[in-house]
Amino acid sequence: MASEVIDATVDSPAEGQEAMTVPDQKCWEMRSNCVMKDEPRENASCPAYRDGVGCWEVDWKLIVEMLPASQRVYWLLFLNNCENCVVYKSHSTEMKARIDAVSAVIFAD
Repeated sequence: MASEVIDATVDSPAEGQEAMTVPDQKCWEMRSNCVMKDEPRENASCPAYRDGVGCWEVDWKLIVEMLPASQRVYWLLFLNNCENCVVYKSHSTEMKARIDAVSAVIFAD
């Protein structure tokens, strides 16, 4: 489940351009190049898209805790890319808390 998330590049606005967001937009709507848009939601490899929630709403800590230790570092690296994303810029408080929680799980092992 969680380990099947594809390794997509994270997009951000062009230099000098602000991200345009609408409060109720989800991450795949905010990211113009989100590859999840082409997948059926029920089979999507991204937990946020599959569940119809924004990435900042996903309990990444719970997902990572359910994975074997060998897959946990992948997720921390994946989530560390979030800072470069237009979605992170709009939801940095929520995402930072989620990323910190995942880091705590990984470094507690």
